[in-house]
Order: sequence, then C-alpha cells, then structure tokens
Amino acid sequence: MKAAIEDDSKATYLLAKDGQTGEVLGSMMLTTEWSDWCNAPYYWIQSVYVRPTARQKGVFKELFEFAKIIAQSENAAALRLYVDKNNTIAQRVYQSLGMHDSHYLMYEL
Repeated sequence: MKAAIEDDSKATYLLAKDGQTGEVLGSMMLTTEWSDWCNAPYYWIQSVYVRPTARQKGVFKELFEFAKIIAQSENAAALRLYVDKNNTIAQRVYQSLGMHDSHYLMYEL
C-alpha cells in the first residue's frame, strides 16, 4: 500500500468513509493494464475490503460505482476483477452489480 501511495502510477486507492464519524468502512485498489489491441486501459478492481460491521450496507456498491465512473472517464476497455472460484458470496455481489463471467481463464507461475 505504501508503494502505491508514494507512486500513484502503481495504483489508486478508494476509501468509503462513514459520513458522520469519518471512520473508514471499506477500501478498494484500482490498477490499470494497457491493451494494445484495444488501444485502451483495462481497469482492475483489487484488494477489496469492507469491515465486517459495514457489510451488506452498500459500502462495496458505493466503491464499485465510483470505480465505474473512473474507468468510464478514462475510456477503459472494461472494468475487471478476479475472484476465488469458491467465493460464491462475492460472486453473487459482483453479478448483482452487472458483472459477468469472462471467457478468459487465468494462469500463473
């Protein structure tokens, strides 16, 4: 997190705060990946966290909607994220916000 705060070309952090107390309720990191074949960036949602006491209260939705605005303002090819195959709760949340399965598979070494 420190590296991204010191160099904003690495990532952007979004925070959701309680309007009355200023308490941080959730956070999300946005990164970009340039696509030469789309001639546009892909925006990636990463490192999502919502405090347990703030879950199911629309905190993620607020962060997501703001991330969408940022991605759209930069003419992003898409807004993407990856999720554990077994995290069905998160998958349902993402689907409820209009996200869908991609035809891509992810490989790593």
